[in-house]
Amino acid sequence: MNKFKNLWSWFRDMLFKMAESGGPALADFIDKLDDIELLDKFLPEIKAMQGVPHHPEHHPEGDVGQHVQAALRVSPVSGTPITTLAILFHDVGKPGTYALIPTEEYPEGKHTFSSHAEFGVGVFQKIANRLKFSNDEKRIISFVIRNHMRPYKAAEMKPNKLLALKNSPYWDKIQDVLYADIHSRGTGKRLGVSGTQDYADILQHFNNL
Repeated sequence: MNKFKNLWSWFRDMLFKMAESGGPALADFIDKLDDIELLDKFLPEIKAMQGVPHHPEHHPEGDVGQHVQAALRVSPVSGTPITTLAILFHDVGKPGTYALIPTEEYPEGKHTFSSHAEFGVGVFQKIANRLKFSNDEKRIISFVIRNHMRPYKAAEMKPNKLLALKNSPYWDKIQDVLYADIHSRGTGKRLGVSGTQDYADILQHFNNL
């Protein structure tokens, strides 16, 4: 039993160590775990993201698992493990909310993830309990997961809602996850993704307050 507890303690320490080093280091750690078939033992929720499809025009970087790895790799954040872990877990609710729904634009089916942010909080809480995250760590990462999609709706939000999000104690982390989320898709006309401009345009709604 002690050996089992020590193994989980080691994994938690390594996860935070890699996250403190930054997104690319954590992405490498996740890849190495997957290569030696331990990812599904320690983080089955992250393994489950692999193969869950996105529409290529929205996510040219690939499926949900590939998107998260790409988001980690483009993140410039280092020395702030909570932020990097929030990037790792921000879309953890997508596998459990995935549906293929035919629409007029996509008669063969549109990949959807309805309420994945809210659902993802519950998935993350199970991970956090298993790895014995502190209450502060749970609260911060859960807040970011729950709210990471809200900036994309900034143009439709009322000023008081924008201000409430901007004035939250975790606004800096929301911005960092937004940056990684957008830039993971690459940039350039060929991809139809502008990256930096999208990020700047979204933040402008908050900066104008």
